[in-house]
Amino acid sequence: MALDKAKSLYQESDPCTTTFILMMTDGWDEPPAGAPLKVRQVAQELLQQKKEVQKRVGVDIWQVRVIGLQRLPETKAGTTTAKELAVLLGGEFIDVNALSGGTVSDRIVGAVKKTVEGLKGEVTVGGTLAPTRHENLSNGLKSGFVDFGKVDGSGGASVQIPVELRSCYAEDIAGAQDCSPSVPPSTARKHVLRARNELNLPFAYQLISSLQPGAITVQLAQPSVVLSPRVPGRKYEAGEEPNNAIPLSVTAHSTCPAGHYLGFFKLLSTARVPESIPYLVSVPGRIVLSPESIRVRLKKPGFLWSEASSVEIATSFMQSPGMKHDAVMKIDVVPEALIFKPQTAEKAYANEKIAVTEINDGKPVSAVFDTRKSDRQEMKMTINIPAKQKPGRYEGKLRINISGDAEALAPSEIPIEVVVNPSAWEEVEPVAVPILIVLVLSVLAAGFLWLVTLQRQRH
Repeated sequence: MALDKAKSLYQESDPCTTTFILMMTDGWDEPPAGAPLKVRQVAQELLQQKKEVQKRVGVDIWQVRVIGLQRLPETKAGTTTAKELAVLLGGEFIDVNALSGGTVSDRIVGAVKKTVEGLKGEVTVGGTLAPTRHENLSNGLKSGFVDFGKVDGSGGASVQIPVELRSCYAEDIAGAQDCSPSVPPSTARKHVLRARNELNLPFAYQLISSLQPGAITVQLAQPSVVLSPRVPGRKYEAGEEPNNAIPLSVTAHSTCPAGHYLGFFKLLSTARVPESIPYLVSVPGRIVLSPESIRVRLKKPGFLWSEASSVEIATSFMQSPGMKHDAVMKIDVVPEALIFKPQTAEKAYANEKIAVTEINDGKPVSAVFDTRKSDRQEMKMTINIPAKQKPGRYEGKLRINISGDAEALAPSEIPIEVVVNPSAWEEVEPVAVPILIVLVLSVLAAGFLWLVTLQRQRH
């Protein structure tokens, strides 16, 4: 009766509606002779229904757990035991008395957690790429490879890939990261051969795992992605169509030499995901920065009051490893204002900034980089921090203009972050000022009382 009711509910409701069948028993199935229902017959019906549901929605939402609260014999002639029933239903028998650690409730909760784990969705790569808010990103999936193409002057490239979520619920994609070193060499070589044969590429690919660690990184092109499943039979309102794209970006850092590379990345998700996804990227010879971004930290001087200070920033332009290109280039580094990045409680200071006039007096720094004479060209600037500058984190960029070599592929900006720590006075000011005010008022009050007392004594 319970199975028939569950079937009818499934037919009448959303395919992902969860239905529980609770059976309480002494653990034995001992039907009388000639009984119309046999446990094995009903178990086969339930197992068939489980398979149909999983095929339809992609997830086994008809989970079976048989929990034994008392120790019973595993077999008994002429009966079906609870443990055998679990096997018949494609589930698991959990003998609470046989488990160690925790109370009976703890052990049952552990069994439920294991069931929930089995309800995770599954993300597979592929499918049709529907329009998303990343229409400017091309479909980077080719024959199962994520092809980023050629990186730009900053070493970056972005694509989006179509995916399919087989689940009853939305799942999060929290990140992506390169996992090339963990892929077995034999598997990696097979993918290299497959890329060469299926994509008809005119050049050979080198494995990213052979490079210096961190030479190439993969990440999401946004903080996170929420995937929604497309459940057969579910009705969707306008604007609720499931998202089916993941925007990705790759960065070839300054330590990455020119070449064509094949690597692997994995997705970080609440759902089950492929162990690794192969990707391709081409890195041309280019001008790179060392460091690629500038981060400095300074503490404002001053004990009784804050004082002005300054900090020097520097980066070097050089050719990427393995590049031998003779050229003479004029490089201009142009400062821009650094914007204060407030914490949640500091929204009132959102317009605070380090003015462009405080960065190298607002003037660009220029230099001539002759690759025939030197392998690098250093550029320096001084940032002045006024005494009244609000402590906190400031972010911005320095623009880069390169002329004199039409073939030069180079970054167009340098990210910069300046953290201004408070002076000794600013650290104690919130407490010191009220104390000083109280102290001054106390002194004034004591002086007033003394004068009043003195005047009374004279009279």
